[in-house]
Parts: sequence; C-alpha cells; structure tokens
Amino acid sequence: MSTVSLVADTEFKRVWLKPLHTVNITGIMGTGKTTLARYLYSLYKMGRTRRYQATSLYFQYDRDKIDDFFEAVEALESYAAFVVLDDLSFATTHLDKPTRELLHGVAKIRHRNRRVKRWVIVTIVHYSKAALPFLRLAATKILTSLTSTEEIETLREAYPVQVLWDYYHLYTREPTRHWILVNWLGQIGISSFRRPRRRCWDIVVNGPRCV
Repeated sequence: MSTVSLVADTEFKRVWLKPLHTVNITGIMGTGKTTLARYLYSLYKMGRTRRYQATSLYFQYDRDKIDDFFEAVEALESYAAFVVLDDLSFATTHLDKPTRELLHGVAKIRHRNRRVKRWVIVTIVHYSKAALPFLRLAATKILTSLTSTEEIETLREAYPVQVLWDYYHLYTREPTRHWILVNWLGQIGISSFRRPRRRCWDIVVNGPRCV
C-alpha cells in the first residue's frame, strides 16, 4: 500500500485487491499510458518481499499471438503477476472469435496458473468508448487524456461529472503536464504524472521490452 499526492493537497491510499486487482488506463496516443502502467508495476513490486516477488508480463494485442500470451501466463512461476494488455481498442470493438477467447481467458486467468497467488491485470485502450466494458469492471480506472466534451457523457459511469469537467479544463489547458484522473476503488483525484526513467518489463510476448 502506498500513498499518492493529488492536486488539491489531498491523498488517497492505493490498495491492491487480493487475489485479483484490475486496472484500466484510457487515453489518446502519446499520453504515457504504457509508461504509467510500468510505473504502477514499480509501485506494486516495491511492496513485494523476495519470497513473494512479482513478475511483469507485457502483451501488446495481436490476435495471432494470443496463444503465445496464454502460454506465457501458464509458465509464470512467481508468487505475484502484473499482466499488461496494451492496445486493446480494436479488440473490444471487433469481437471476433479470437478476441472473445482472449477476453474469456483473461477473466479466468487465475485458473490458468494456480502457482500465482496474486494478480494485477492492466488493460490499456485509446478511447473511452472502447474501454466501457473494462471501465465498468475495473477496480481502478485512470484517464491520461480528455480532449472532447462529448466524451464526458460516456465516462460518467466511472467518474463524477463535475470531476470530469475539472479534468477536461485542466488537461486541455496544460496537456504536456501529463495530468491523470484516477478512480482507485472509489477514491477519486487528479494528479500530474511524471515520466520515470526508462524501464523494462520482465517478460514480453509482443511489443517493446522497455518504456
């Protein structure tokens, strides 16, 4: 458990649900979604002891490599797993058979590898409409951008409307500050995300190894 400072000098406790914590990160390209996921892994890993170590597994969505992803999941040996599924926007809007199997497999991921006792599943999408199914289910929801007032209506299931407006005005005024809107188990706040130094994932099925 760690503490994050927010804009208005308020704080919220970051609690990781056991045995499975889900996180959804939504934002346009170039707003640091993958980097933010890697930063969250560093915070999660910080709370693990050597005995209860965590391993990160990164998968940039590719329908032809879904089997490779699940093979990597089943091969994990660590006590805790931090699994990132990146670039899922088109997967959620074109639900063909491979994609349905992927989403079903992720929903049952704990049963694919019982050696892992703690799971964090992070999904990353580019726009809010593609994220809605994950937004409704995720324990933690994070926006890295909000560029259109039309999006506010689609996001009101996950965030209070007034906070969305506050975030919209803040983000459009200072987009380079990497403002993020966070709903962590009902604790809501706006924070400025600072890009950390270049870091790498432990296991990569598809995509860049380092961010």
